[in-house]
Amino acid sequence: MTARSSRYTAADGPRDVGQAIGVLEHEVREGDRLDLLALQYYNDARGWWRIADANPLIVNAADVTLDNWIGDVLLIPKVKDGV
Repeated sequence: MTARSSRYTAADGPRDVGQAIGVLEHEVREGDRLDLLALQYYNDARGWWRIADANPLIVNAADVTLDNWIGDVLLIPKVKDGV
């Protein structure tokens, strides 16, 4: 269950994340983690959720290590003031 203040909850239930617009592609390498990719692309490790939202196959924060994704391409969504 998500908290009402969660970015995944809208007033009428879970929000639709939708497709990421304006993306870069990143091939996952050994040692990549969502927080480190966010730090690399956004200069802010707390932006890892943007990458998770843009890649719906990553459904669990436990995938933050990306060990099961080596060689796959992740979408890195652009943000207004950053990437």
